[in-house]
Amino acid sequence: MSEDESPEGKQLRGEPVVRRVLMSVMEEVALSGYGGLTLERVAARAGVNRTTIYRRWPTKKELAIATIQHCSEQIHFDWDLGSLRADMTEFLSRASKTLFTPGMLGMHRMMLEAAHDSELQEVATAVREDKVSHAIQVLTRAEQRGEFRADLDKRLFLDSIFGTLFMRAMSQESLDDPKLLATILDYLLRVATPLKRESSTKKKTVRKPAAPKKAVRRR
Repeated sequence: MSEDESPEGKQLRGEPVVRRVLMSVMEEVALSGYGGLTLERVAARAGVNRTTIYRRWPTKKELAIATIQHCSEQIHFDWDLGSLRADMTEFLSRASKTLFTPGMLGMHRMMLEAAHDSELQEVATAVREDKVSHAIQVLTRAEQRGEFRADLDKRLFLDSIFGTLFMRAMSQESLDDPKLLATILDYLLRVATPLKRESSTKKKTVRKPAAPKKAVRRR
Protein backbone atom coordinates (compact mmCIF):
# COMPACT_ATOMS: atom_id res chain seq x y z
CA MET A 1 0.00 0.00 0.00
CA SER A 2 1.41 3.39 -0.95
CA GLU A 3 1.55 6.15 1.64
CA ASP A 4 -1.14 8.18 -0.15
CA GLU A 5 -3.43 5.18 0.29
CA SER A 6 -2.50 4.75 3.95
CA PRO A 7 -4.78 6.12 6.71
CA GLU A 8 -2.25 8.90 7.40
CA GLY A 9 -2.10 9.96 3.72
CA LYS A 10 -5.85 10.04 3.39
CA GLN A 11 -6.32 11.93 6.67
CA LEU A 12 -3.86 14.67 5.82
CA ARG A 13 -5.91 15.62 2.81
CA GLY A 14 -8.75 16.47 5.20
CA GLU A 15 -9.01 19.88 6.86
CA PRO A 16 -9.27 18.52 10.44
CA VAL A 17 -5.86 16.82 10.18
CA VAL A 18 -4.28 19.81 8.47
CA ARG A 19 -5.48 21.99 11.35
CA ARG A 20 -4.08 19.46 13.82
CA VAL A 21 -0.67 19.56 12.17
CA LEU A 22 -0.58 23.37 12.09
CA MET A 23 -1.73 23.58 15.72
CA SER A 24 1.05 21.16 16.61
CA VAL A 25 3.52 23.54 14.93
CA MET A 26 2.33 26.42 17.15
CA GLU A 27 2.59 24.28 20.28
CA GLU A 28 6.10 23.12 19.37
CA VAL A 29 7.25 26.69 18.65
CA ALA A 30 5.77 27.82 21.98
CA LEU A 31 7.95 25.22 23.71
CA SER A 32 11.16 25.32 21.67
CA GLY A 33 11.02 28.37 19.41
CA TYR A 34 11.32 28.39 15.65
CA GLY A 35 14.97 27.35 15.87
CA GLY A 36 14.05 24.18 17.76
CA LEU A 37 11.16 23.25 15.47
CA THR A 38 11.50 19.92 13.64
CA LEU A 39 9.05 18.19 11.32
CA GLU A 40 9.64 14.94 13.23
CA ARG A 41 8.40 16.42 16.50
CA VAL A 42 5.43 18.04 14.76
CA ALA A 43 4.49 14.68 13.23
CA ALA A 44 4.72 12.96 16.61
CA ARG A 45 2.57 15.60 18.31
CA ALA A 46 0.00 15.58 15.49
CA GLY A 47 -0.09 11.79 15.35
CA VAL A 48 0.70 11.48 11.64
CA ASN A 49 3.48 9.91 9.62
CA ARG A 50 6.40 12.31 9.22
CA THR A 51 6.84 11.45 5.51
CA THR A 52 3.26 12.58 4.96
CA ILE A 53 4.17 16.02 6.34
CA TYR A 54 7.30 16.13 4.18
CA ARG A 55 5.20 15.49 1.09
CA ARG A 56 2.93 18.46 1.75
CA TRP A 57 5.48 20.79 3.40
CA PRO A 58 9.00 19.76 2.24
CA THR A 59 10.80 22.27 4.50
CA LYS A 60 10.40 23.72 7.95
CA LYS A 61 10.05 27.17 6.44
CA GLU A 62 7.13 26.12 4.25
CA LEU A 63 5.42 24.57 7.25
CA ALA A 64 6.00 27.73 9.29
CA ILE A 65 4.60 29.96 6.53
CA ALA A 66 1.50 27.75 6.26
CA THR A 67 1.06 28.00 10.03
CA ILE A 68 1.28 31.80 10.05
CA GLN A 69 -1.24 32.06 7.23
CA HIS A 70 -3.60 29.59 8.92
CA CYS A 71 -3.44 31.44 12.25
CA SER A 72 -4.10 34.77 10.58
CA GLU A 73 -7.38 33.38 9.27
CA GLN A 74 -8.54 32.81 12.85
CA ILE A 75 -8.22 36.52 13.75
CA HIS A 76 -10.81 38.87 12.28
CA PHE A 77 -11.51 42.60 12.65
CA ASP A 78 -14.35 42.77 10.16
CA TRP A 79 -17.24 43.81 12.38
CA ASP A 80 -19.11 47.08 12.59
CA LEU A 81 -21.47 47.23 15.57
CA GLY A 82 -22.31 50.91 15.19
CA SER A 83 -20.52 52.41 18.19
CA LEU A 84 -16.98 52.57 19.56
CA ARG A 85 -18.08 51.00 22.87
CA ALA A 86 -19.69 48.03 21.12
CA ASP A 87 -16.73 47.59 18.75
CA MET A 88 -14.19 47.75 21.59
CA THR A 89 -16.24 45.32 23.70
CA GLU A 90 -16.15 42.83 20.82
CA PHE A 91 -12.45 43.52 20.25
CA LEU A 92 -11.50 42.81 23.87
CA SER A 93 -13.69 39.72 23.98
CA ARG A 94 -12.15 38.20 20.86
CA ALA A 95 -8.59 39.18 21.75
CA SER A 96 -8.81 37.71 25.25
CA LYS A 97 -10.14 34.41 23.88
CA THR A 98 -7.84 33.93 20.87
CA LEU A 99 -4.62 35.94 21.09
CA PHE A 100 -3.26 34.55 24.35
CA THR A 101 -4.04 30.84 24.15
CA PRO A 102 -1.03 28.46 24.42
CA GLY A 103 -1.09 27.80 20.69
CA MET A 104 -1.25 31.49 19.74
CA LEU A 105 1.69 32.24 22.03
CA GLY A 106 3.68 29.97 19.74
CA MET A 107 2.45 32.07 16.84
CA HIS A 108 3.65 35.27 18.54
CA ARG A 109 7.04 33.71 19.22
CA MET A 110 7.41 32.62 15.59
CA MET A 111 6.46 36.11 14.37
CA LEU A 112 9.21 37.57 16.56
CA GLU A 113 11.82 35.07 15.42
CA ALA A 114 10.87 35.66 11.78
CA ALA A 115 13.18 38.69 11.82
CA HIS A 116 16.11 36.31 11.24
CA ASP A 117 14.66 34.91 8.00
CA SER A 118 13.81 37.31 5.18
CA GLU A 119 11.16 35.11 3.51
CA LEU A 120 9.46 34.27 6.78
CA GLN A 121 9.65 37.91 7.85
CA GLU A 122 7.96 39.01 4.61
CA VAL A 123 5.00 36.70 5.27
CA ALA A 124 4.77 37.67 8.95
CA THR A 125 4.89 41.38 8.12
CA ALA A 126 2.19 41.06 5.45
CA VAL A 127 -0.09 39.21 7.87
CA ARG A 128 0.51 41.72 10.67
CA GLU A 129 -0.08 44.76 8.47
CA ASP A 130 -3.27 43.27 7.05
CA LYS A 131 -4.72 42.72 10.53
CA VAL A 132 -3.64 46.16 11.76
CA SER A 133 -5.19 47.88 8.73
CA HIS A 134 -8.54 46.19 9.38
CA ALA A 135 -8.43 47.18 13.05
CA ILE A 136 -7.62 50.78 12.10
CA GLN A 137 -10.70 50.80 9.86
CA VAL A 138 -12.82 50.11 12.95
CA LEU A 139 -11.28 53.17 14.65
CA THR A 140 -11.61 55.29 11.51
CA ARG A 141 -15.35 54.62 11.40
CA ALA A 142 -15.56 55.64 15.06
CA GLU A 143 -13.71 58.88 14.25
CA GLN A 144 -16.16 59.60 11.44
CA ARG A 145 -19.01 59.17 13.92
CA GLY A 146 -17.32 61.64 16.25
CA GLU A 147 -16.46 58.97 18.84
CA PHE A 148 -12.68 58.82 18.41
CA ARG A 149 -10.20 61.66 18.80
CA ALA A 150 -8.79 62.85 15.48
CA ASP A 151 -5.44 63.71 17.12
CA LEU A 152 -4.92 60.22 18.56
CA ASP A 153 -2.50 57.86 16.80
CA LYS A 154 -4.64 54.83 15.96
CA ARG A 155 -1.75 52.38 15.72
CA LEU A 156 -0.37 53.39 19.10
CA PHE A 157 -3.88 53.07 20.51
CA LEU A 158 -4.05 49.48 19.23
CA ASP A 159 -0.58 48.79 20.63
CA SER A 160 -1.76 49.98 24.03
CA ILE A 161 -4.65 47.49 23.92
CA PHE A 162 -2.43 44.53 23.06
CA GLY A 163 0.20 45.66 25.56
CA THR A 164 -2.33 45.91 28.36
CA LEU A 165 -3.78 42.47 27.64
CA PHE A 166 -0.32 40.93 27.31
CA MET A 167 0.91 42.35 30.62
CA ARG A 168 -2.25 41.19 32.38
CA ALA A 169 -1.79 37.72 30.92
CA MET A 170 1.89 37.70 32.00
CA SER A 171 0.84 38.55 35.56
CA GLN A 172 -1.48 35.51 35.41
CA GLU A 173 -4.68 37.51 35.61
CA SER A 174 -7.68 35.86 34.00
CA LEU A 175 -8.64 37.64 30.78
CA ASP A 176 -12.05 35.99 31.07
CA ASP A 177 -12.88 38.20 34.05
CA PRO A 178 -15.75 40.50 32.94
CA LYS A 179 -14.84 43.10 35.59
CA LEU A 180 -11.26 43.34 34.32
CA LEU A 181 -12.36 43.71 30.70
CA ALA A 182 -14.94 46.33 31.70
CA THR A 183 -12.25 48.31 33.54
CA ILE A 184 -9.93 48.16 30.52
CA LEU A 185 -12.81 49.18 28.24
CA ASP A 186 -13.71 52.22 30.35
CA TYR A 187 -10.09 53.34 30.40
CA LEU A 188 -9.75 52.98 26.62
CA LEU A 189 -12.92 54.96 26.02
CA ARG A 190 -11.74 57.77 28.31
CA VAL A 191 -8.53 58.00 26.29
CA ALA A 192 -10.23 57.80 22.89
CA THR A 193 -13.34 59.91 23.37
CA PRO A 194 -13.00 63.47 21.99
CA LEU A 195 -12.81 66.22 24.57
CA LYS A 196 -15.95 68.25 24.94
CA ARG A 197 -15.57 71.90 23.96
CA GLU A 198 -17.55 74.77 25.30
CA SER A 199 -20.18 75.90 22.84
CA SER A 200 -19.15 78.95 20.85
CA THR A 201 -22.73 80.17 21.05
CA LYS A 202 -22.62 80.38 24.81
CA LYS A 203 -24.12 83.67 25.86
CA LYS A 204 -21.74 86.13 27.36
CA THR A 205 -22.72 87.94 30.51
CA VAL A 206 -23.51 91.56 29.68
CA ARG A 207 -22.72 93.97 32.44
CA LYS A 208 -25.08 96.84 32.83
CA PRO A 209 -23.42 100.22 33.17
CA ALA A 210 -23.42 101.50 36.72
CA ALA A 211 -26.07 104.13 37.43
CA PRO A 212 -24.60 107.65 37.76
CA LYS A 213 -24.24 108.89 41.31
CA LYS A 214 -26.55 111.69 42.31
CA ALA A 215 -24.86 114.90 43.36
CA VAL A 216 -25.26 115.68 47.04
CA ARG A 217 -26.05 119.31 47.72
CA ARG A 218 -24.42 120.85 50.75
CA ARG A 219 -26.51 123.04 52.92
